[in-house]
Amino acid sequence: MSVAPALSWQQLRDQWSPGWRALAQRAQSEHLPAAQKAPKRYIPTLTASIDALAAARASLTEARARGLDPARLNELERRWLDLAAGIYAEATPAPAPPSFGLAPIVVVGGVAFTAVALAWAAVAWQYIANLRDQTDLAVKELAARDAASREGRSLQPATVTPPKPPGEWTLDARGLLGLGALAGLAWFIVRSATNPASNSRSNP
Repeated sequence: MSVAPALSWQQLRDQWSPGWRALAQRAQSEHLPAAQKAPKRYIPTLTASIDALAAARASLTEARARGLDPARLNELERRWLDLAAGIYAEATPAPAPPSFGLAPIVVVGGVAFTAVALAWAAVAWQYIANLRDQTDLAVKELAARDAASREGRSLQPATVTPPKPPGEWTLDARGLLGLGALAGLAWFIVRSATNPASNSRSNP
């Protein structure tokens, strides 16, 4: 199976689909000025988003190990990368200065974030939280099926109706390229501004 070249968070964000770009435009028009003037108001949502992305990443790692269907895993992995790119594209390890974009205005967990990340978290939170819940559900269903298999029982597939990401969610040929598992969260935080993962974007 082929593997896409490594992309930075900035490159992933640059390749967003029209749906994600529209959400980013909404973030800038509705929240960016306020985030620049009063960034502390946005820190709770940013922190919650970072925590939810970390939880989703842990669930994805476990789901991969438990043998989640590759197509479903691909879909969740790509959604994770697109959502994380909105937060980490301009992030830098504190207190290093940014190499582009706006100056960082808040520091969370040793990483400096710009108002762009704050604004993105404000509009993307529902999708990030949904991804966290979906990946957690996938792990729980896999664990339940493993237990049922050991006991000779069978389970019906779980039925969920999550809110859709912006625009139509489709699979494209590039999205079917192999997805390498990310390294540990510590490496992810330190290297987040330069080399997030090997993968192509999703296509909502």
